[in-house]
Amino acid sequence: MKEFKRILKPDGTIIVMEPCICKNKPVSNWFMNLYDNGNYIRNEVGYLQLFRDNGYHTQVIDRFRKCFLYLELFFSASLKSIT
Repeated sequence: MKEFKRILKPDGTIIVMEPCICKNKPVSNWFMNLYDNGNYIRNEVGYLQLFRDNGYHTQVIDRFRKCFLYLELFFSASLKSIT
């Protein structure tokens, strides 16, 4: 988050696409946790809250399935204005 803040222009936007755990998709969740190299797959609320807690506005662009069992969250994040 510090690096995003360092390099992002004041009016810039980060575009994020991450694997996403979904409460109603236990088989997909199992598959993603088994095959994903990361250890920090979150649910939608978790990703958005992570950015919001670090001073960003977030907006979901899309949610989609990739390769049948892999769920993705696509969202944008921009720094909140200091007023």
